[in-house]
Amino acid sequence: MRVFLRRLGWAATFATMSLAGCQCDDELAQLNGALLLEPPVLDFGRVPVGGEKKLMLTMRNKGEFRLTITGYETALPFVGPTGTATIGTGKTKEIEVAFRSPSIGPHTGVLTITSDDPKVPSVDVPLSGEGIQAAVLVDPLEIDWGEVLWTTQTTRESRTVTITNPGTDSFELTELTLTDPQGGAFELDVGDAIKTYGPGQSETFTVSYLPKAMGPVASSVSIKTTAPLGGEVVVSLRARAVGPILEVCAGPDNGTEACASTGAPRLDFGLVALAQRTTGHVRVMNIGDRELVANASLPTPDPELSFAPDPTTLGMFSVAPGGEQRFDVAYLPADYGFDSINLIIGSNSAVRPSSVVRIDGRAPRAVASSIPGTATFTLSGGANHSQLTIKLTNCGELALVLSQNVALTNPTGPGAAFTLANAPTAGTTIQPGPCQNPDAVGVDFTLNFDPPANGIYGGVIEVHSNDEMTPIYRINVSGDKRP
Repeated sequence: MRVFLRRLGWAATFATMSLAGCQCDDELAQLNGALLLEPPVLDFGRVPVGGEKKLMLTMRNKGEFRLTITGYETALPFVGPTGTATIGTGKTKEIEVAFRSPSIGPHTGVLTITSDDPKVPSVDVPLSGEGIQAAVLVDPLEIDWGEVLWTTQTTRESRTVTITNPGTDSFELTELTLTDPQGGAFELDVGDAIKTYGPGQSETFTVSYLPKAMGPVASSVSIKTTAPLGGEVVVSLRARAVGPILEVCAGPDNGTEACASTGAPRLDFGLVALAQRTTGHVRVMNIGDRELVANASLPTPDPELSFAPDPTTLGMFSVAPGGEQRFDVAYLPADYGFDSINLIIGSNSAVRPSSVVRIDGRAPRAVASSIPGTATFTLSGGANHSQLTIKLTNCGELALVLSQNVALTNPTGPGAAFTLANAPTAGTTIQPGPCQNPDAVGVDFTLNFDPPANGIYGGVIEVHSNDEMTPIYRINVSGDKRP
């Protein structure tokens, strides 16, 4: 046993020294027996994870007798051939060895080939390969803006997303899309993110949010790449808008309100008897979930309309969620003119930043009018007469009572050309009604045009009545007599 071990140690030392200085196949054959392998080492290089690479190994019989290969042994991730083989003297045989890359990083192994060579019954072939992979790392995968206070001062808020390739191979980012902008609430800025990412490279893109409606919204960003792991990565987006919401309603205290959310808020007192006081209100409400800051102004105050509190002195005011600021409005018409003002409400509400409340009213009166409003005649040739029916009407709300006889005044021209027939007299009463159509309620009379000579004629028909705004209603009259 001692002699055998000494011989074995000597043989190993001799083999090592000889291999270092070997220059020919014959010497290798003598040292390694009959089997010569080309190449002596198989390096598969870089192989993507999940991929496979195959290399050919040549077995040559350098011995004097036929060589029988009795088996092959290796282990994953390397795969060798199976079965047996016979190689004649001086002949070669190729076998296929594969590397199936299981994971990122280096992998080593050994292919052991056994034969009936009595000198060297087994030979080891070192095997090596590196698993590489293009991987996609996205941070963060979820962006939640949380509750965002939405007012007139709110600005768009951005978040940055980083894309990194932590793998050992390159990938290409082919598409970066926002799945649902939610009416423009979300915006995507891809920047320089659409590109090829080498190992270890990073790039960023930004997503921003500005509320467009109260309440929660959700969307996502889709990132598509050519990487086997991470072909599509989705970044989820969430936000919730909170804030004040301005609502303004107005109406008479004994009537129906009109609100900004359903149209234009208006306080219409309608017809109010002269010197009679009536009341209404304007309510500034906060139907949101955060404090409302507002102010009210009257660009053109009207002394016949009064407010409590006075908007011009109140200044800025706050309204809690669910609360309101009420303005009581009193109307006391002092004349028969039409009264109308605008109460302007401004606020920090982004949903409805401002609202205008129209407030109007007037005292009822009689309003003198006529069909037609002016009278014009033209005669030519031998014609010497023309006539026109005029109807006096009442466009107001109270009965129109004539205080004098309807008369023609201020005649002009070569002579007297106009006369009235059936002219209404003092005390004539005309009831209110539709006043500018042929079926209007009114009193008819006739205007005659009988020019004594060729020329231009004129005059004015005066109607004196209880119309407070226009106590003398005038109808201009003109005529032209041509040869």
